[in-house]
Amino acid sequence: HLSKILENELLMKCKYIILVGGLSNSRYYQQRIYNIFGRSGGMKILIPDKPQLCVVEGAARYGIKPNYIQIRVLPRTYGIRIDYAKETLPNINKYDPQWL
Repeated sequence: HLSKILENELLMKCKYIILVGGLSNSRYYQQRIYNIFGRSGGMKILIPDKPQLCVVEGAARYGIKPNYIQIRVLPRTYGIRIDYAKETLPNINKYDPQWL
């Protein structure tokens, strides 16, 4: 889905991806995004220290000022797996240990 968004003419010069929300804490997810868009795509991947709090802050700001959010890119969030022990991840050897 992210690949399709980045094909938009307005976003073709995008240099950064900022990962926020609970899924952004996942080392597996971080590495997948980095491998696809960072290493291969030349984009800089930024992850705040507490990405889940970015969503809380955004919600609070939206509550105070409803027009704070000008555009929504994703109508929903996506997850494919949860709570895997490192040893049970498929193809674990192809992932950099720093991300697990």
